[in-house]
Amino acid sequence: MVAIREAKRVALKAGKPSVQLICEASGGYEQPLLESLAEQEVAVTLVQAVRVRQYARAAGILAKTDRIDARVLAAFGAALRPKATPPLSRQQKRLRELESQRRHLSQVLRAEENRLAQLQCTELRSLGRSLINKIQKQIDAIEECISSLIAQDQTLCTKAQKLTAITGVGARTAALVLAQMPELGQLNRRQAAALAGLAPFNHDSGSLRGRRAIFGGRRALRSGLYMAALAAARYNPILSRFYQRLRAKGKPHQLALTAVMRKLTARPQSHPQATFVHHLKTTQLLTIYALNTVQAAVVSRCCDWGAHVPSRAGERLSRSRCNSNNNQPITSAPLPHSH
Repeated sequence: MVAIREAKRVALKAGKPSVQLICEASGGYEQPLLESLAEQEVAVTLVQAVRVRQYARAAGILAKTDRIDARVLAAFGAALRPKATPPLSRQQKRLRELESQRRHLSQVLRAEENRLAQLQCTELRSLGRSLINKIQKQIDAIEECISSLIAQDQTLCTKAQKLTAITGVGARTAALVLAQMPELGQLNRRQAAALAGLAPFNHDSGSLRGRRAIFGGRRALRSGLYMAALAAARYNPILSRFYQRLRAKGKPHQLALTAVMRKLTARPQSHPQATFVHHLKTTQLLTIYALNTVQAAVVSRCCDWGAHVPSRAGERLSRSRCNSNNNQPITSAPLPHSH
């Protein structure tokens, strides 16, 4: 609290237009500071602690104290000029807390179910079943809160409806994406893939061409998209063909599935009319279709995580394609091939 009061004092003394604070992410303990600064309309940038530590090591600073960290943060901000972190809305904050708690309880539930299967004592098995029932009731209550919150917010509701229009993306995945990626619709395809930890990074040196690999990003988002990609690669009429085409070229299963995940990390187009995509390049994103205003019938949905897939999940979309440059449907040009 002392650090929060000091940061507010410095920010108000310097003046709102001329100051920008740099703050390390500290597992949620920084949230009171961010909320106070947002109320005062003071610009603040939230950065990963590992980035600041690597900057300090690059500058030859190996010692670590509060005073040294403050100077390093100031030098980091002056050198890199990072953009200010936009504050989250009240609904967005509540959605993130609810989704995080639901995900945590789901992990606890799986652990307790696995433990129950190994128990032999009758009394312990009874207690285990009672605990599992309580956890399940809490999960159900939280899911109702999430559904109610999304339904009451017009922006969240619109995005959720368009996300679940994709075969393979259900209500849970949509809530996860909305909670973990509030920047949805404001990033280009490369930024969205990197934010989700799905961008393959080079590892080359001279004549050596290393193996590309994905890393970093938001782990919870990547895990949820993985489960959605499993369903989409099987039941989505577009992504299923895309996945099979990569496998036919000799690509490993995980690589092809990661490519499907990248297509589920979307950059919305600003075109006001509905656009149905028949074929997409690897470098394009599926939610060119999903995040446009839907004015026609969409394919049926696929439930999350092992749920029953509707029999109509194999419905084909319109064969018209979208030109990502001018947002006009193309019907005469040949279909491009993914690389």
